[in-house]
Amino acid sequence: ALRDAQKFNELLDKFDDDLEKALPQYSTDRVPEGNALSDLALHTYCFDSSVSVKTMIKGVIRTQLHRMFPSLIQDQAGNLIGRVEYKLAELYQMAMEQGIISKHREINNRIRQEFFERQTGMIKEKPKSVPLLKYAMIAGLISCGVAIFINK
Repeated sequence: ALRDAQKFNELLDKFDDDLEKALPQYSTDRVPEGNALSDLALHTYCFDSSVSVKTMIKGVIRTQLHRMFPSLIQDQAGNLIGRVEYKLAELYQMAMEQGIISKHREINNRIRQEFFERQTGMIKEKPKSVPLLKYAMIAGLISCGVAIFINK
């Protein structure tokens, strides 16, 4: 919000307080930032805890490699959020290029949809199957296969 106010003030100065010029330029400049902020907030982190842990480990490795080889390895986009020298839209693109946003968006959307379907009663949870029954069926199939093989 403070950056929005700062940018609006800069545009008012640039256009000599002419709102008819400043407001369209403000929208052109700031709407991509707002959209990037929303998506970064929602998809920088993953609702699936195992994917989150893997992403965190990859992020730590990427950060260390970036520190050792800054000209070769790009820092993780999430580490740069809040730095004045980066626009959120730039960080969004960086996160897309690093494969973070698209992967997390797909997983997060699936998890939210599954939750919605269960909560609204669209999908009823089936009772858990008994693993013993599965093992018994597999053992029976293996036994039949062995019996057929031996009888040949």
